[in-house]
Amino acid sequence: MTDRIFFGANAKIISESFMRMGTSGFAFDFGVQYVSNAGIRMGLTLNNFGGMMKYSGEDLQRTVDIPNTEEGSQAMDLRLEAQSFELPSTFEIGIAYDYRVNDQNMVTVATNYKNQNYGLDEIMGGVEYSFNDLVFLRGGYANMPEGTADDNIFGFTAGAGIKYALGGTTKIMIDYAYRDTKWFASNQWLTFSVMF
Repeated sequence: MTDRIFFGANAKIISESFMRMGTSGFAFDFGVQYVSNAGIRMGLTLNNFGGMMKYSGEDLQRTVDIPNTEEGSQAMDLRLEAQSFELPSTFEIGIAYDYRVNDQNMVTVATNYKNQNYGLDEIMGGVEYSFNDLVFLRGGYANMPEGTADDNIFGFTAGAGIKYALGGTTKIMIDYAYRDTKWFASNQWLTFSVMF
């Protein structure tokens, strides 16, 4: 929109099915970001904004004998009506600040608040250190303040990355991320990206 305000939107078609039932619909994601002269970035996102969805299909139909009717009465085809449901949507507010120690070293501090219509609110925070815009080290933590110990299934996060310039504006990035979980094996991601 301007050199400091950025806006984005995403449209998607959603389709879910299991056994002989299914549903489909549309949803949208919206986001806006503001970047200040002081190195502060603030963003707002609304994800999965869409209408109600409802399952239909053959598994919701049954042929049944009506109770308390004469013997030999014809069975009837009945259809169960599934209840409509809304998509799991989120609204997020995030703030980040870049502190440049010198020409080669920078520390970024970020925090994020997530409101979910199907879950508890979540607060996340993290720190990233970068050396010469080449090597990156990251750490963070997430918490649900209104939840119990069983609700807070994720612990700390850590990660590292390398960004290498190939020439011109083309760069490749390799990132590794780790997230501690309470009930299952820890989550790990390895990402390879190409930037133009």
